Amino acid sequence: MPALQQPVDFYGKQEIFDVFAEASADVDTEFTWGPTMTDTYRFLSDGTAKATGGGSTLGDVLKDTDAQSAESLRKQSLKVTD
Repeated sequence: MPALQQPVDFYGKQEIFDVFAEASADVDTEFTWGPTMTDTYRFLSDGTAKATGGGSTLGDVLKDTDAQSAESLRKQSLKVTD
């Protein structure tokens, strides 16, 4: 597609789609998403928004996301090891 041969402003006007296509060959598709992955995404997204607003640090966001995700799994009656 011609659009995929154009430079992308976000990437410093580089033509990146060939790189993405090559890298995608190394993506392992034999994994399984966790049962509460949407919760984890929400926790991470909310925390990241807080951090970019100066209300937290990335380290705190990751720790909080981990704790919240574990609790979300426990609420589904799943065993979580710490």
